[in-house]
Amino acid sequence: MAMTSGLFRELDNHTLEHTTISKDLRQGSPFLHAMTFLTETASITANKMVDMTKQYGSSSAQNHTAFNIAFDTDLPFYAYSSKDPKLSTQLAGSMKFFGVGGELHLKHLVNGYDWESLGDAKVVDVGGSQGHASIALASTFPNLSFIVQDLPEVIDRAKKARTTSPPDPAVASRVSFEVHNFFQPQPPSSHSADVFLARLVLNNWHDNEAASILRNLVSVMKPSARFVIMSAVLPDPGVVNLREEAIERTRDMFMMQAMNGTERGLLEWKDLFKQTDQRLILKKMTKPEGSNLSVLEVVLGEES
Repeated sequence: MAMTSGLFRELDNHTLEHTTISKDLRQGSPFLHAMTFLTETASITANKMVDMTKQYGSSSAQNHTAFNIAFDTDLPFYAYSSKDPKLSTQLAGSMKFFGVGGELHLKHLVNGYDWESLGDAKVVDVGGSQGHASIALASTFPNLSFIVQDLPEVIDRAKKARTTSPPDPAVASRVSFEVHNFFQPQPPSSHSADVFLARLVLNNWHDNEAASILRNLVSVMKPSARFVIMSAVLPDPGVVNLREEAIERTRDMFMMQAMNGTERGLLEWKDLFKQTDQRLILKKMTKPEGSNLSVLEVVLGEES
C-alpha cells in the first residue's frame, strides 16, 4: 500500500527507495506538518462531533467544540495552539502547505482582484498570520504597502521567520507587522488604510463574532476604503463537481468542530454584511479559475 500510494518506490524484489513524498516526511516540511495535523488533531477532533452536540447543543462559543472535548481543554482552538509549540508548528506548516496547493494557492489572491487599480495604497492584512498573503501581493505590486496584524505570539513567529528566511529587501520594506487583536478597536496606524484584507479569517468565527470583527474595521474606514475578503462561498448542492464540493464541505465541518466557525453561502455572506452595518454593500464577487476561494469586494454605501 505504501508503494501504490507513492510513499516508496520498489526498484526490485529486494530494494526500496524514497520518493519525493517520503523524503518530505522524513526530512520535515510543511507537508509533514500538514499530515501530522490531519492525523493527530483533525481526525481526533472529528471523532468527538457527536459528543459536541450532546454536551454543548447549539452553543456558538469557541470553546464549546469537538476540539475542546478531544483535547480536554476550556481554551479556544487558537488560544490552545498558541500554547502548544508542536500544534503551532503543525498548524503553521499546514497553512503553508495547503496555501501552495492548486485550489488555495496565493496566486488566486494576486490575480483575482484588480490590485493594480489601487495605485499607491495601504493594505491592512487582518489576522494575516505569517504575512504570506501580503508578501505575495507586495512581490507583484510595488505600489502597495502592507500592515500585517495578528496576536503577539503569531507576530513574534513571523518576525523570527523573516530573520531566518528574509524576503527581498524591496518587498520587506513595504510589509510591516503589528500586534493587534481584531476584537479590539483598530490602532491609529490603520485609520488611513485603503483596503482591509481578510483572507481565510471570518470563516473561523460564528456570525456574531465575525460581525464584531467587521464593525471594528467599519468604524475606521474612510469613504473610499473597502474590504477585500477571500474565503469560500459555498455552492448550492450539485452545482460544482463532487470533489470540489467535498473539499468545501469538509472544511466547513472542521471550522464547526474546532472553532464553531462556518463557511458561508452567498446569501449568508450578504446577511453577515447586513448584520454588521446596513451601509455595507457587496460590490463584486469573483471566483478565480482553479480556486476553491472567492474574492468579495465590500464597500460602504450611503446611510439607508
